[in-house]
Amino acid sequence: GGRHIVGTPAEVVPRLRALAEQGAADELMVLTMVPDAAARRRSYELLAAGFGLRPR
Repeated sequence: GGRHIVGTPAEVVPRLRALAEQGAADELMVLTMVPDAAARRRSYELLAAGFGLRPR
């Protein structure tokens, strides 16, 4: 089954890190439930920033 994690980057990032640690995962797949492409992109940008990632 899937999991739903909702919140700000400060709330979501620690929960995703814990989820990855519990499963000994080195990567996670994320699907955002937002109304349009611009919102989806912004959601991924916020998530990436929360993990300290930058565009290449």
